[in-house]
Amino acid sequence: MSNIFLKEELAFVQRNLPLNYRMGGYTVRGHVRKKKGKDGKNIWYAVIEFERDAETHKRVQKWYNPRKELGLSRPATKAQAQVFLENKLYELNNPPQPQKTLPTQNPDMTFEKWIEAWLAGKKNVLRQTTFDQYETLLKQHVIPEIGDIKISELSREDIQQLIDSKQQSGRKDGKPGGLSPKTLKHIRVLAKAILGEAFTDGLIDSNPMAKVTSPRVPDSGVRAWSAEEARKFLKSVGEHRLFCLFWLLLHTGLRRGEVLGLKWEDVDLQNNIISIRQQYVATSEGNAFHETKTKTGKRSIALSVSTIHKLKKHRERQSYELDVIGKNKDMGLVFTGENGGPIDPRWFSRLLASEAEKAGVPTLTPHELRHTAATLMLRLGVHPKIVQERLGHANIATTLDLYSHVTPGLQSEAAEKLDKILNFTDKGER
Repeated sequence: MSNIFLKEELAFVQRNLPLNYRMGGYTVRGHVRKKKGKDGKNIWYAVIEFERDAETHKRVQKWYNPRKELGLSRPATKAQAQVFLENKLYELNNPPQPQKTLPTQNPDMTFEKWIEAWLAGKKNVLRQTTFDQYETLLKQHVIPEIGDIKISELSREDIQQLIDSKQQSGRKDGKPGGLSPKTLKHIRVLAKAILGEAFTDGLIDSNPMAKVTSPRVPDSGVRAWSAEEARKFLKSVGEHRLFCLFWLLLHTGLRRGEVLGLKWEDVDLQNNIISIRQQYVATSEGNAFHETKTKTGKRSIALSVSTIHKLKKHRERQSYELDVIGKNKDMGLVFTGENGGPIDPRWFSRLLASEAEKAGVPTLTPHELRHTAATLMLRLGVHPKIVQERLGHANIATTLDLYSHVTPGLQSEAAEKLDKILNFTDKGER
């Protein structure tokens, strides 16, 4: 078990998380309980307390063994049991929203009407940012071209023609040329899912997307700074009021929304850990605080002593700013605008580009700073599993696939290291 995870466990134990949730008019409580196993070792369980039985008034409990639930190789620690309990209580309090009933058999329904019904059903199911992306693709590129065709008459040729034409032209920014292969792939996959539901609901006899193709997305790798470029950039922004923000992005690989949503209550300056619990993102309905992108996005990250020192200096500067603008402006965020409020995500992307240009390094997006952090960690020999945990990827396959351009060098290095420790001189060798 890594030192990072041991520190993460310690942080969860020390926080004494509140484990009460309202559910259906009553409070669902939970706690962890220790029992001796057959081998005499301690086993920690997560216990959920439901509303008492209406007739007998007896307690209603459900016991969970985190080791079995999480597929752990050894009995869960107390901290792991507490984390499991917190997540289980959250699931009970936030059940998935049922999709709206989609219209059934209607031979005159147009593809546009079906798309609108499909979007309405996904509104409370998808993350707002994901929903915005789907809605934009459909309303800008699909509905204007083939939305007026009856869904029962929509053919493979109609959709293929859409894909082919968008490859040649159709950019909404007014620039010449067509959509990128990646965007065209998103449109094809999205249309396939929408028409797949239409087929399931009996609106069409078959899914016309079966043989629709889109250009292959080239494997262009990821854009990232070299170590020298990253150092050059940090030196250039050394006096900027948000220097610590840039430093933290390059040292942790946080997402833009995660660093902008970070609160001081989630920064443990004693144990050198930050806990990622929310993000501040731009949506079609305005900027808002949302939960992390995935369940694994909710994580704890170990920090270096140098990073902790810079966070402390940043807090001192922030305290001085609040003295000037008023303590009532304090939202508890680690990084704020000069007015004390959250930093606009799009504005921060523009700031990064501007500062990169001043530093004389390639212009990157905040997400490419994340790529930079991951690439540098892997090249320094950090185990991919640790990189995955720090980035908050759902599984290690995502990490290895994204940064496959780093793997060949690591493999060569591993081969040389094995050669050194296993090599010997045989008497018969020349």
